[in-house]
Amino acid sequence: PAAPTFDNTIAPLELSGEILSKVQGVLFNVAETDQTPELDAVMEQAIPMLSAHGNDISFNKGLYARVAAVYHADQSALTREQQMVLKSWFDSFEREGIGLSEELQDELRTINTRIAELTQKIGNNILAESNAFKEKFGFSVSYYPSRMTTTEDRELRRQYNEAYRLRGHNGNEYDNRELIKELLTMRIRKANILGYESSAAFTLSNKMAATPETVDNFLQGIMDAAVAKAKEELKDMQAFMDKDIKAGKLPKGSKIEQWDWWYYAEKVRRAKYDLDEEQVSRYFKAENVLNGVFTAAKMLYGVNAEKIEGVPSYNPECVTTWKLTYDDGSLVGILTTDLFPRSSKRGGAWMNNVRNQYVDAQGNDVRPIIVNVGNLNEYMSIDDVSTTFHEFGHALHGLLSKCHYPSVSGTSVKRDFVEMFSQFNENWACLPSTQSMTRAKSSLRSLWTRFSQPPSSTRALPPPSFAQHLCWICAGTSSPPLREWILTNSKPRWPAKSASSLKSPSATRVHISTISSAEAAMTQATTATCGPRSSTRTPSPSSRLPLTEYGTRSWPSSSSRPSSKGAEARSRPCSTASSQAVSRIQGQCFQNVDFFNIS
Repeated sequence: PAAPTFDNTIAPLELSGEILSKVQGVLFNVAETDQTPELDAVMEQAIPMLSAHGNDISFNKGLYARVAAVYHADQSALTREQQMVLKSWFDSFEREGIGLSEELQDELRTINTRIAELTQKIGNNILAESNAFKEKFGFSVSYYPSRMTTTEDRELRRQYNEAYRLRGHNGNEYDNRELIKELLTMRIRKANILGYESSAAFTLSNKMAATPETVDNFLQGIMDAAVAKAKEELKDMQAFMDKDIKAGKLPKGSKIEQWDWWYYAEKVRRAKYDLDEEQVSRYFKAENVLNGVFTAAKMLYGVNAEKIEGVPSYNPECVTTWKLTYDDGSLVGILTTDLFPRSSKRGGAWMNNVRNQYVDAQGNDVRPIIVNVGNLNEYMSIDDVSTTFHEFGHALHGLLSKCHYPSVSGTSVKRDFVEMFSQFNENWACLPSTQSMTRAKSSLRSLWTRFSQPPSSTRALPPPSFAQHLCWICAGTSSPPLREWILTNSKPRWPAKSASSLKSPSATRVHISTISSAEAAMTQATTATCGPRSSTRTPSPSSRLPLTEYGTRSWPSSSSRPSSKGAEARSRPCSTASSQAVSRIQGQCFQNVDFFNIS
């Protein structure tokens, strides 16, 4: 054969397995979102085969020799993208154990297959237990946070909490304890074979963090601040519980337990900040939130979203398909949204690629097909709104990709870097800080007397609190009279425009220094989104977990997985910080931007 070069070795490798990639892109996405017994049987057969295929590539010494020859040769004629692709292939061989003895490679083959099987089984068991939870209590685990927030019956909250946290630990056919032990043992053994002290060390060796110590130090700083704040919040919540004890609702000596946290945190929120999450959600209907997501994408990237009908989907009743284009009509990609819970879907929220973006052998720019999946409410909490923007940030990362090679396109970046784009997109979700809301309070209260309900409302609602009203206008339900009020009362320092002209898609830049926070809040009512806030956030504990309740997948081996990594699933943490903590951690909406885009 000819001497190895990038063009005759690496480029063909990138384009190999096209049919398998198409099948996997569909198979794994449908397995996570529309599970059936028949599909489970297919997955049980497919996973060992895919694992064996990946191992055959990882341990192919002849192929490695060609890749290594290209890697160690002069790379000056290669583009930066080609250098990254080459390094990715070389590092993958090294990382997966190409230099091990055949005996150790055979052991790794067995371990890799078993890890993939265990991961799939654990995820299926959690889904089964989640469905059992719904059968017992009448609501999906996706609604667990809201039920824990609103259920007054303390014993019932305790039952919810116990059933929720013991999923997979009930001693039945879906018990995961032994499976998890075996999975941990397999991961540790694999890491040791490859020369690492722990599974964490192996996992982090090709990430930005690099070592477990870096992660521990980072998390410890967050933990110290979070625990200190939690202790303060605990005192506030206990004060409200003491009131219930005095009123005879609870026995003497009752203390805040884990099943009390959400319920009493909400009481504190209402008392301190006039914020009722349940009523706030009435102003965030899912279709309005999606409109806000797409409006932000149009403002930022010039991307248009068009709903398309009559296209194939795995669940036509639940899945919506969108065609994303630029103004010149060129295709950005295809997006499908599957936002609401059902019994066949894993928990959490995530982005995945059905098809990667790349340039094929004929030079055609193949545009991506992306899925955004969630387990959200039709009327969203602020957390759900943030999640929707977050996952669409991952989708944009995949959709806007303009690369030549699939292994580096879209979200095929280091896993602790992939979150940058999703968190950046969260900046356009509506989550004002407590301080900003307080400043706007006096200005907004005068508005209530004129607009006490959303214009589209057909049923009587209680007069909205300040927070509800702010969420309403930021959710994009403002009417022409509201725009006129904004124009009249906010006094921004730019030439006057008519209310109708504010509907124009053209954008006007307004420096934040020219208007007060209250006026900024009013001005933003003409858009479907709120201005940026700080992107600092506490990492979700569910980030990147494989095939658990969080819904991500673990490929049988690095070389057999698709080049684009599905973005992480998000799950609400096991406790809810008060608005006081949120405002400090997440920053202040109206103080961290230079300008607003006003449509």
